[in-house]
Amino acid sequence: MAEAAPWDEFWTEQMKSGIAGFVDLFCRDGRLIDAMRANRLKTILCAGSGISQEPKALALAGFDVTVLDISPLAIKVAQEWNVPDTLLLNLIEGRRAGRRRRIRFVAGDLLDGRLCPGPFDVVLERRTLQLFPDDERPAAMRALAARLGRRGIFFSHSHRNLGSRAPRANDPSDWFRAERWPLWQGGRPIDARVAWLSLSSG
Repeated sequence: MAEAAPWDEFWTEQMKSGIAGFVDLFCRDGRLIDAMRANRLKTILCAGSGISQEPKALALAGFDVTVLDISPLAIKVAQEWNVPDTLLLNLIEGRRAGRRRRIRFVAGDLLDGRLCPGPFDVVLERRTLQLFPDDERPAAMRALAARLGRRGIFFSHSHRNLGSRAPRANDPSDWFRAERWPLWQGGRPIDARVAWLSLSSG
C-alpha cells in the first residue's frame, strides 16, 4: 500500500482491460452534498480515489476538493481525463452549484501527515482503507482522521463481493466503533466529528 509503482501498474492494467470505467459505479453523492450544504461544510479530501472522477463532480457541486493518491499515474489520469458534465452530474445526482470550485491533485502516501494536512470538513475514502493489512489499517485511519476538522464527516465506503466469506476484520467500521465515533447518516445537525459508513456489494 505504501509503494507507488505497483499502483501505477494496477491502473495501467485496469485501463487496458476496460475495467477502469467502472471505478465510479457505486458513487452517488446526492445525500452527502445535501448534508454538507445543510451544515455549511465546504472542503473535501478525497483519499485514495485513483482515477475516479468523483472529485471533479464534487467540485461541480461547489466544494473545494483535494485529491491524495499514492499513484502518480492515477493522479495524472484523474486530472487530465476530460469527461462531460453530464457524467459528473450523474455522480452528484444533479446537485450542480452555480460555480465550479477548484481541485488540487497530490501524489503521495496518505500515511505521510505532511501531505494535505487539512483540516478538511469532509474526509472521503472509497474502498481504500479496507485494502490495508489488518495491522496497518488503524494507522491509516488515524492518519486520515487527523486531517478532519473539529466538526466534519469522515465518509468511509466499504465493498463486499456477493457471497464473500471473507472475515469482517477488514471492515473499517470496526475501528470507528472501537474509537467511539458517532455514526451518522444524516437527519441531524453536525456539531462534532462524525463517521458516515457506506456499504456496497455486487
